[in-house]
Amino acid sequence: MPGRERVAVTYVADGKVGMLSVRSSPSRLFVWTPCVLLALSSSSVALLFATPRVSGYARIMPGVTVAGVDVGGSTAAEALDAVYARAAQELDREVTVTQGDHSFEVTLRDLGGRADVRAAIREALAVGRRTNVGPSIKEAAAAALSTHSIDLPINFDPVVLRATVSSIADAVRAEPVSARIEIAGGELKIVPHKTGLYPDVNATMDEIRTSERAGGWGQVELVAREVEPEVVTHDLEDLTLVSTFSTTFSTGQVNRASNIRLAASLIDGTVVAPGGVFSLNQTTGPRTTEIGFLVAPVYSGHDVIMGVGGGVCQIATTIYNAAVGADMKIVERHQHSLPVHYVPWGRDATVSYGAADLRFQNVGEGPVVVRVTVEGGTLTAAVLGHKPPAPAA
Repeated sequence: MPGRERVAVTYVADGKVGMLSVRSSPSRLFVWTPCVLLALSSSSVALLFATPRVSGYARIMPGVTVAGVDVGGSTAAEALDAVYARAAQELDREVTVTQGDHSFEVTLRDLGGRADVRAAIREALAVGRRTNVGPSIKEAAAAALSTHSIDLPINFDPVVLRATVSSIADAVRAEPVSARIEIAGGELKIVPHKTGLYPDVNATMDEIRTSERAGGWGQVELVAREVEPEVVTHDLEDLTLVSTFSTTFSTGQVNRASNIRLAASLIDGTVVAPGGVFSLNQTTGPRTTEIGFLVAPVYSGHDVIMGVGGGVCQIATTIYNAAVGADMKIVERHQHSLPVHYVPWGRDATVSYGAADLRFQNVGEGPVVVRVTVEGGTLTAAVLGHKPPAPAA
């Protein structure tokens, strides 16, 4: 009949569930009201559910919303048009990605978000039409009495999502930095350590994908792992003198004395972590004229020649003896080809960048600090650390 629609009606009467098909004009109750109570007798009540259909196309049950858009009574095509407009707004929603003091504003679109509008409309059409009649009746009744809200599924393009999260991760990634010692006015000053931060891109991507179920995308925390450096600030507190050794040199040999002072300043305050290895060559770097080293006498085999950095071997010798006194493990040490005037034979150490080095390993349980100071013509190397507790009596 023109202007009429066929309505599938589910009913419950006397504890039984049935279904019938009727025709009704658009103004009739079945089109706009999904359920009505009919008194069949004094002891029998039927609850009817109308599932409208027009020209073979189903309409969504009244009271159904998708992402806040009322699609009740709409066909699938009508609902798609309405929800697509809402989806565009949804993808422009800002998401705050945080990590500590850092905050980044991005949109769901920036994160590769894609709204699955068709899936949402399919779910809307299914309200009141489930295969299982009992839940279907309950669902339709709830929609009629208030509303049945359906979320808009958001899927993420994994390539775009990874690129955006990786960009944020790179902005907050930080390597751990060990605490160190600075020397000011002859006094030790502790420069605090910095904790490293290693973001987990994969875990953050999972957090974004699942955050909707946890209450929405308003704010998502970047998943990251904190990493402590080898030497933390506390390790350098309350240091004591473990070992010291001094040698003397002639201040009249101006270039050689200058080289000793420069090398001492480059090494003074070096921190060696537990298990770490001190290297004189790595600490000073190449000893070149560009950084201030001068030409002074050096040993070459059994000859004395002029070379850049002459006098640094006395630094190596002094540190070597202090390290031995501190029970450090000597990893590399080379003896001069000729006796030196500042220590007995056999207690010296020579260095040559790229060829011979002085290296020792800190075998203690805590970090040690290597100090090298010059006062007049006296060169002193000291090892500072935490002495192990005295054994119980």
